[in-house]
Amino acid sequence: MDSDAGMETLSTRGWLAGTDPEFRSSLLAEAEWRRFATGDQLTLAGDEGGDLIGLADGFVAFHVSFGQPASPILHIAPSVFWMGYRPIVSEQARIATALARSPVACARIPRHRVLALLDERPEWWRHLVTLSLEYGDTAALAGADLLIADSEARLIAVLLRFAGLRGRGACDDRSGAVPVTQQDLAGAANLSRNWAGTILRRLARLGYVTTSYNGIAVNDPKALNAILEDACA
Repeated sequence: MDSDAGMETLSTRGWLAGTDPEFRSSLLAEAEWRRFATGDQLTLAGDEGGDLIGLADGFVAFHVSFGQPASPILHIAPSVFWMGYRPIVSEQARIATALARSPVACARIPRHRVLALLDERPEWWRHLVTLSLEYGDTAALAGADLLIADSEARLIAVLLRFAGLRGRGACDDRSGAVPVTQQDLAGAANLSRNWAGTILRRLARLGYVTTSYNGIAVNDPKALNAILEDACA
């Protein structure tokens, strides 16, 4: 994805698409277009500064700084996704490390330029509040997924969330494999790798998912959501 296509994607999808046109254009005018290879680090937990980052293409995995150093992945975000608001609104250090799980294309807006825009137009702060609410929704959904008692339903919920097919902004027309390993998915769903593998093989036999070296593809989100809804009824 080139910068023109990426900026158009960020303008028309996700959080920024719902903001004032003047704010949207002013923010993107300050953006630097960046690319990252799989495994590259976009943000680091503990950093006190940082940029606002708009993920236009690819997948990013988040590891939070709470708990054990080798904590499992909390969330995998597909594009479009925004990150980095915390150091802007609170001047507190980042609490999550973000790693590219696929080739990534994104816009980075330097923190000082975001703050300069907000100083010029204080009414635009409400857009950052909206972004923080989206973060809260994602965190709440991740917590709710782990409270699902049924193991199969819990794994399905996490997989659908990673694929962008669950929660706020869910989109049924997403395609392609989620770049997640069986081990990472098991950790995110609080399951053993063996039990997660058993569940995935059953779902694959039904044609609902396809597992491969590149990750796990969701073939039938409606069927998976039906299993999830039945288990949570």
